[in-house]
Amino acid sequence: MVTPIDAVRYGMGFDASGHWHRARPRFIPAPKRLGDEDSLAPARGVLLGMIAGGILWIGIIAAARALLHLF
Repeated sequence: MVTPIDAVRYGMGFDASGHWHRARPRFIPAPKRLGDEDSLAPARGVLLGMIAGGILWIGIIAAARALLHLF
């Protein structure tokens, strides 16, 4: 017998007497993580990512120019 993935995930399945039952949905709050109060975190991540990307590209271009001057 194959158990559908929905039965495992949502609690559907056969009870002890062999009757099919659906899951009873209930609200499960998401756990709070540290840093959730910081509303500027996404913007800070974008800016730091752009700066890090810029530094990476500057390094790649500098390395390529240095290699071209060798040949």
